[in-house]
Amino acid sequence: MAFPALTGNSLPMHPLLAWWAALYALSMLARYEPATWATAVNVDTSKQAVPIEHLLDEALDAVPALALEVMSEYSLSDHDRGQARSEIEKKYNRKEYRTFSEIGRSVMAEFRHKVPPPKNSERQNPE
Repeated sequence: MAFPALTGNSLPMHPLLAWWAALYALSMLARYEPATWATAVNVDTSKQAVPIEHLLDEALDAVPALALEVMSEYSLSDHDRGQARSEIEKKYNRKEYRTFSEIGRSVMAEFRHKVPPPKNSERQNPE
């Protein structure tokens, strides 16, 4: 997956920004052009329906994970944030791109390992 670089920036667009742009555009279409949206997501008549559905399904996993990644980055010290940014630049220079869903899954896996499981008293009992 390739991400476009914005003018004046040596790094490609952050995946969270790319997701925001895609989802914002689709939301504007759904809100202001409902007939066009209904036609676009009709799987019986539109070639775009399945890719749109797939994009929206992937967004459910990827966007929260990417948002968590961005928020946790800002909890780092300035020095650690600089090192993390340097590693990101090295990765992009080596062209180690991942899809949005791969990024989301890896971030959620890291998060699950960092957060201890809830104690028995914190779990809600369905009874």
